[in-house]
Amino acid sequence: MENEKEFQARLLAAFKVESEEHISTITNNLLKLERITSHEDYMPFIETVFRSIHSLKGAARAVNLKWIEALCKSIEDVFAVCKKFKSKLSSEQLDILLKGIEIITIYIQKPESDPKIFRDLIAKIDNIKIEEKAQPTQPPITIVEQIKPEVKSLDTIRVSTSKLNDLLIQTEEMIPVKVTIANTIKVLRQMLDSFNLWNPKNLQEKIMELSESTEDLHRSYSQQIEKLLSDIKQVLMLPFSSFLEGIPKMARELSRDQGKEVNIEITGGEVEIDRRILEAIKDPIIHMVRNAIDHGIEMPKERISINKLPVGKIKIRVSTPASDKIELIISDDGHGIDIKSLKEVVIKKGIITESTARDLDEQTFISYIFQSDISTSPIITDISGRGLGMAIVQERVEILGGKISVNTSLNKGTYFKIILPVTIASFRGIFTRVSEHVFVFPTVSVNRIKRVKKDELQTIENRHTILENHKTIPIVSLGEVLELSISYKKSSDSDYIQLVIVESGNHQIAFTVDEILDEEECIVKHFGSQLARVKAISGATIIGRGRVVPILNIQDLISLAKNSRALAQVKETQKEENIELEIPKSTVLVVDDSVTSRILLKNVIESSGYKVKTAVDGLDALSILKTEKINLVVSDIEMPRMNGFSLTEKIRNEKNISETPIILVTARESKEDRERGIDSGANAYIIKRSFDQDNLLSIIKRLI
Repeated sequence: MENEKEFQARLLAAFKVESEEHISTITNNLLKLERITSHEDYMPFIETVFRSIHSLKGAARAVNLKWIEALCKSIEDVFAVCKKFKSKLSSEQLDILLKGIEIITIYIQKPESDPKIFRDLIAKIDNIKIEEKAQPTQPPITIVEQIKPEVKSLDTIRVSTSKLNDLLIQTEEMIPVKVTIANTIKVLRQMLDSFNLWNPKNLQEKIMELSESTEDLHRSYSQQIEKLLSDIKQVLMLPFSSFLEGIPKMARELSRDQGKEVNIEITGGEVEIDRRILEAIKDPIIHMVRNAIDHGIEMPKERISINKLPVGKIKIRVSTPASDKIELIISDDGHGIDIKSLKEVVIKKGIITESTARDLDEQTFISYIFQSDISTSPIITDISGRGLGMAIVQERVEILGGKISVNTSLNKGTYFKIILPVTIASFRGIFTRVSEHVFVFPTVSVNRIKRVKKDELQTIENRHTILENHKTIPIVSLGEVLELSISYKKSSDSDYIQLVIVESGNHQIAFTVDEILDEEECIVKHFGSQLARVKAISGATIIGRGRVVPILNIQDLISLAKNSRALAQVKETQKEENIELEIPKSTVLVVDDSVTSRILLKNVIESSGYKVKTAVDGLDALSILKTEKINLVVSDIEMPRMNGFSLTEKIRNEKNISETPIILVTARESKEDRERGIDSGANAYIIKRSFDQDNLLSIIKRLI
């Protein structure tokens, strides 16, 4: 029998699950209240929030969370008055109530939080003045009738998703057994063909029986495993709304920070998808919505000047064009992608030449937004501008077996379409060998497999290429791109090479391999948080007898292949001249009047191999910049003698140091300060509240 402590722990765990449902309902309905104008539509949402906050209060009382109970009581009182007098809440009042729900969420996760936060917030909520209208002569009995009753299933129970995941993983691990059986059947058939030549009748009959029984076993086993997988995947399905509900709140806060007005329209939230796909795609969706607000939606005055409504619109639409596919549309009515700026960035980065650019159509240029290090933003911020986001979005979508496309129109907006599978299914993979190493190319990314004579290859700019469908495709060694340690063996068939031509977006590359082994059904196994980002590898699959085979990340491979030839030429030159080159370390100047901040930033930056100099303010920094070689400046804004804005302006006006990259790291997060950072000439603007050292280091790496 469980003791009191165990019982309380179980009760608290149940409360956490229940509170998530109530908090989600309350938050979503508070956000809807801000957009509703008519009293008739308004009151049902008031009723819904009132019920949920009342239930949350009772649940908190049951687990003795007094501060949550007290805060819920104050919020409940506000809605009781709203119900009584059919009153509406202002945006400022809704802000306070949303803050209350946010504090409750934090306290549930960290019960040791300071109670003073609750006291202050309860005082604010208790001071909310509700405009009292004349009490109706009849009680508002129709309100309850207007609310659709919540459907509760009587045949459902709560099951830990980790247990379901374990069950699914065990089921998926049966697939290699199915593949092994299929291979055994193939071998038996080959043996049978061999025996047919000398016809030992008795042995032939036994092998025939064994082959037939194995085929029956394989057929039965395949049907059972497919049914089991299908049933388990259905259990793990979640509606899109379970994630999308948080989008309006995030968009509201971000648009307010930027002085913009944005409405989010979501349709198709009831469409269900595999929970694992939903978890994998949620960060890309958030990034795209943030991008739409930051880059797409104009300021209200600008929108009015071009005959648009001051409030921008972002639409998220989910639908099922086929039984096994989900279509996700994310669109905005902003100013669209700046094609001219995008062309300039692509040419400046050396990705294409000006002459090549003249021959490319607009749609081809738009596809370059999916390439890493491409951004048209004038400054890098904690929201956007690093040129990594859309590349990661495309990578995540393709790893899931999906596709993403984009269309844009000047002053009308941008439209992204993502096609995803409903569930994470097994995929077809082409197994290849390079020396003793085996790798899997996802079949969906393979355009063609081809065996060609070496004398058919063409050489353009010292690089082997092949002409395929009137298109020149570069040829790269898979072993060289992956930097494998390879023991070369002379092939008896040395006049031919084996090519795997892959495609991602508008890019095609042919990789040379030693041998094409087979095409098989695979299940992706991810490496976990310890190896969250492995270069050129998206995961692994397990084949018969437990062998682990890496699955190639096609987008990474193409990116690496573009640089492999240049690297090879550098290595060749060094080998011929027998010169050892030592690459000098770049020097970063950290400017901050706080000793603690200087030490923190110095340690973070030095840990990545940079040399670091420090300065206590802008004047000190200018003195160092004029006498020493500095590759990049990281500066605070609030400093004595000369602040970060003034320092940035001074650097831009000094001829010898005007091109030095500058990153402003500050606690000042207002829209006006960000704009001043852009105007002064900063390359990046990072908010200390959301400081992430990996983010800082990636920006430094990009700018130097």
